[in-house]
Amino acid sequence: SEQGLFVPVNNPHQQFDISAYYVFSHNLSNDSLAVFFTDKETKSHRDGLFVPLALQPSPAGWTATAFHQCCADGYQATYTFAMKGLQVTEITIRFQVKGPHKDYESHTILTRIV
Repeated sequence: SEQGLFVPVNNPHQQFDISAYYVFSHNLSNDSLAVFFTDKETKSHRDGLFVPLALQPSPAGWTATAFHQCCADGYQATYTFAMKGLQVTEITIRFQVKGPHKDYESHTILTRIV
């Protein structure tokens, strides 16, 4: 899950809380990762594919790019998985969203809460 504060660059006084829930699923047979939307009630079960990710090694650990079409708006995504040994320590997600209804860039950093 992710929770945060949305702060528009062009109007920083217009802030609001945001949250989203996703399930990351690893397929061992082809070493791919998929991100699924979650059921809005349980926030844990798969509800629909958001993006499939083909992982590539990178200096930070692993990187994947993906594209999601939502009606007329397109979401170009870059996921970076920072690693310490076999443990994912941080996930950085960058979206560039373009279309007739949306035009923004989003940067999200997910870290484990202990």
